[in-house]
Amino acid sequence: MKYRCRACKERFPRPARGRKPKYCSAACRQKAYRRRVAADPHRWAQRLLTDDLRANRDRNARMRGAIGVLEQMGYEVQLRLAARAKKPTRPNLRVVEAPPNC
Repeated sequence: MKYRCRACKERFPRPARGRKPKYCSAACRQKAYRRRVAADPHRWAQRLLTDDLRANRDRNARMRGAIGVLEQMGYEVQLRLAARAKKPTRPNLRVVEAPPNC
C-alpha cells in the first residue's frame, strides 16, 4: 500500500513498521510546518492565552466549590487579596580590612 505525502502529494511506500507516516521526508514535514505557521502567525500565542484562561477558570471553579462546601459545613468564608511580598533588597556591602595575620 502506498501513502500520499501531505506536502508534495507524491506517493511513497508504507514502512515495514511503525505508525502511518504523513510526509515522505523530513523536508516535506518542515515545508508543511512553515506553511502552517505562515497561515496563522499568532496561533501559538492564542493557544497559550486560551490555556491560561482555561486554567484560571478551572482554579476559580475549584475555589467556588471549596467555599460552597465550607459554607455548608457552617463556616463563614471571607476572601481577601493577599498582600504582595516585598521585592528582596540587596544586602548592604562594605569593605572590611583584612586581619593582620592573613
